[in-house]
Amino acid sequence: MARSHSRTLAGCLLAVVMLTLRPGAPRADGAAPPAVVLRPPDLWSFKVESRRLLADLGYHTEYAFEFYDEEEIRVRATAERAEIVEGTLRTILDGEPAYALIRLRGEEAPLWVVMNPGSRQAAWMTPDGLKGVDLPEAEVLRRVTLLTSFLRELRERLGLRNFRPSVASQVRVRIAQVDVLTLVPGTGSIVRYEIRLPASGDAAETLVNQVQDQTWTITWTAPTLTVRIAIPRRAPLTRTYQLRPGDGRDGTATAALTLLRGAREWFGTGTMVSPLP
Repeated sequence: MARSHSRTLAGCLLAVVMLTLRPGAPRADGAAPPAVVLRPPDLWSFKVESRRLLADLGYHTEYAFEFYDEEEIRVRATAERAEIVEGTLRTILDGEPAYALIRLRGEEAPLWVVMNPGSRQAAWMTPDGLKGVDLPEAEVLRRVTLLTSFLRELRERLGLRNFRPSVASQVRVRIAQVDVLTLVPGTGSIVRYEIRLPASGDAAETLVNQVQDQTWTITWTAPTLTVRIAIPRRAPLTRTYQLRPGDGRDGTATAALTLLRGAREWFGTGTMVSPLP
């Protein structure tokens, strides 16, 4: 899922994220599950990773939304009963399957399926290249349908059952069982912003920010701040700080905290993470 600024993103989603409570689906304590709400118009992509969302089906999963109307789900089996060992499905145009990569238990190579309106092509993806398949058309369709059902179930559990990417004015994503939430804006100096365990109350943040010709990677897990600065033609600089209220700090730590506060303001995530010193 490469980031490319050559593509026009009219109406894509902006990184304005807030912690909210979604109506319905109460937790055991009676409260609705927390969710992030993304609003237009300039979020390049968001991605969730979870070991829990499809755990009852025997899978770890990743879900990503990109490029205004494209979605992708990746599943990896964690249970022996799972028929699909690993699979990827990408859709476009509000859920129209575009391609799938599927490997069943016992198969050495995954099946590559490309879908166009009115047609479907399949081949084995081997180390030596694509090779023809002798599977019946119905079997190819069954495998794609399995992945499509996983996408449908995952969307349901993320609160995205009625999500139509091309017309949505906002995207509300449940994060109660999300392990990693990654947000990538389409413009600006922020390269990537990541929150691990966003609903835990003990989230860890990673911000990658371009500062002129330097790339700053800032990690905050209270009270530890780690700053890695990559500078062209020089060895990277890494510094780690233990920061508590009232502690002194040098210019690097101060600048890193300023960048992190700016990212929190940009994405609206201040209520999801621990306060900065």
